[in-house]
Amino acid sequence: MWGIRRELQAQQSIQDLIARDEPLNGTLLAICELTNSMIPSSLSKVMLFDAESQTLRFAAGNLPEACQQDMRALPIGPNEDICCRAAFLKQLVVSEDVRHDSFSSVPHEFIEQNGLRACWAYPVLSRERVLLGTFAVFYRVPGPPSRREIDLMSRATALVALAIERDEARQAHRITQQRYQSLFTCHPDGVFSLDLTGHVEEVNPAGLTLTGYTRDTLLGQHFSRFVVAEDLPRVDKAFRNAVKGEQQQYDIRAITADGNIYPVTIINLPIIVNEEVVGVYGIARKP
Repeated sequence: MWGIRRELQAQQSIQDLIARDEPLNGTLLAICELTNSMIPSSLSKVMLFDAESQTLRFAAGNLPEACQQDMRALPIGPNEDICCRAAFLKQLVVSEDVRHDSFSSVPHEFIEQNGLRACWAYPVLSRERVLLGTFAVFYRVPGPPSRREIDLMSRATALVALAIERDEARQAHRITQQRYQSLFTCHPDGVFSLDLTGHVEEVNPAGLTLTGYTRDTLLGQHFSRFVVAEDLPRVDKAFRNAVKGEQQQYDIRAITADGNIYPVTIINLPIIVNEEVVGVYGIARKP
């Protein structure tokens, strides 16, 4: 029997995996193994929900490969596999004897070979009660789960939800970063990212072509280095306004790396993160 301290330590190890952004499948498998350790003679599985197809697919667990292949696209519904029922109803669903459950997606030969009888499935929900997947435990004795087993499954399901939400947030952030990077890199105008003091933090290829500087030479320089002295007061004022959150557009004369002067239209946009200006974009375009 697991003690409270040992269980808390095991849960902390899972949370550490989540915090380190370890691969989702490995974290989910660790949750299954933890559950099986706390509920002896059990097997478990996690299935992920696909909102577009309204199906569940096997994600992790200690079921044989053959069983996993049969769980690639199970439609959720009230008259489907136990996990699909739990997903549809968004509540715990209990099959007290899977041998007599005509909707079970687990092959009956596997059920017999492994002496499985009961199956208990929890929906995995986000904090906003959006369906993320399901968590199920197979048990070798027919009947419903005990109060202790329900508590263990509930805590395991919460860990599964945390891991899935963290993974989805990480993927969404990665996609946003990739889209931003594509826009930044491929923009036909020169784009400069400046810190709040006006020093260049990043520049796109068009900006290097426009100014004639190399990236290493340009990064860390203050924008005043690239502006004709007579135009600098106007640029300073526009930059200060951008730091206050105001978009700016103006025409100035800029200086290339070899000293040539050319006219350019500048747009300054505040970079806002969590409702706070953290920098300024400078977009430079020749008229």
